[in-house]
Amino acid sequence: MLTVVEVKKEVSVKERAMGEPAQDTARFNQTDRYAALMDVVRNRMTNRAFAPYSVPREHFEMILEAARHAPSGANAQPWHFIVVTDPAVKQTIGQCYVDEQQTAPGCTWVSPPPITTVSRPLPA
Repeated sequence: MLTVVEVKKEVSVKERAMGEPAQDTARFNQTDRYAALMDVVRNRMTNRAFAPYSVPREHFEMILEAARHAPSGANAQPWHFIVVTDPAVKQTIGQCYVDEQQTAPGCTWVSPPPITTVSRPLPA
């Protein structure tokens, strides 16, 4: 009895860099996913006023999880995230920002933007 076994050669990073074509290119050719991302990027909004309802904690957690995986130089990820939900604290932070921008040398802003928060729930 003769059994045929297919053997796939592992291609190293070095071999690929030396001109060996990558075998698995299908995952890089998903133009529908690119189109969906670009739709989100092109249609993003800058909010100047926000709805009075609060954003569920689960939404902040999803947003922060995505931000945590953002690329950074040397994968250092030098950021820290703080979510402020108390309206009085948000107002204080916003006023500090406005005061600083109005007294900063070379400041040319007429009206600085408010602190940005998520203003609508994510689709289900």
